[in-house]
Amino acid sequence: MSTACNWLSLFLCLRGTSNNKKAIHQIHPNQRSFDAVVVWKGKGLQKSTGGVAYDYILKPAADNAPKISSPPKDKPLTHDEIFEKLQKAEARRQSLEAQKLEFVAKEKQRMQEALMKSQKEEEEKAKAAQAKLRRSMEITKENRELQIMSLQEKLREHVSVGCIV
Repeated sequence: MSTACNWLSLFLCLRGTSNNKKAIHQIHPNQRSFDAVVVWKGKGLQKSTGGVAYDYILKPAADNAPKISSPPKDKPLTHDEIFEKLQKAEARRQSLEAQKLEFVAKEKQRMQEALMKSQKEEEEKAKAAQAKLRRSMEITKENRELQIMSLQEKLREHVSVGCIV
């Protein structure tokens, strides 16, 4: 039973209080409270059934926890300060918009350059293909003329041999 009370007082101490009063322990009011720090170990010297070992390190509870300080109250803004802040905000907006427009212009220029480059490459390929086709047609025409001349020569020889006989 005593162990359960100690554990309960430990968790009550960890829970903390909502105001700055000293913690009043319900179960054992005369005992000191402790903060618990749990140290986890992968597989330490003490092995538990779950494969994870851990130690509890108890230290006296901190009576006064650090308060969250609110930011200092600023003096009220004057009309001139508000106007100056608005001008600075407008300048920032205009600067951002100018940066965006500059970025868009650069992207547009880059896209146009890429388009021109691809069109130029396409034209070069078309010219190369046209030159290759023209050369192929010329070679085909020359070969056909050579074949026709060869056939005409054979026919002349055949006719001249036929006349001699």
